Amino acid sequence: MTTNLQIILEIQMTNPINIRKVQNDEDLKQVFAIRKQVFCREQKVSVKIEFDEFENEAIHFIVLLNEFPIGCARCRDIENATKLERIALLKEHRKNGFGKLIVEFLIDYAIKQNTDKIILHAQTYLIQFYKKLRFMTIGEEFKEDGLPHIKMIYEHNV
Repeated sequence: MTTNLQIILEIQMTNPINIRKVQNDEDLKQVFAIRKQVFCREQKVSVKIEFDEFENEAIHFIVLLNEFPIGCARCRDIENATKLERIALLKEHRKNGFGKLIVEFLIDYAIKQNTDKIILHAQTYLIQFYKKLRFMTIGEEFKEDGLPHIKMIYEHNV
């Protein structure tokens, strides 16, 4: 029987994936293009909502597959927690384990920053995905630009 770890290792061996901090303006331009495609075009999120006042304080990450940009994310420190935000993969690269790799990378990054809590606002259709990664729902569903979300928390010290 094939385990999830074996599948992830196979993906990593056959598809060299690299997740790293944005290093320059070109990286950031690619991250913004991915977010515009995923959130603004596909999900109809307003550009004014998607690109907010936190862009300059956030740490941005780019996801590369064979050096081609396929995804992104950002993190911010808020209220003694690290908030994972704007996690996106281009449509043709979803459902193959890359999303899990991104979130695991972000969790590891946050833990290395000595955060006590890791939080995110998950679109409700992704709740089970995040629960498998040890996030728990907190509070009630709410809307962000018309899309249903719920706050989730990962407490690694528990």
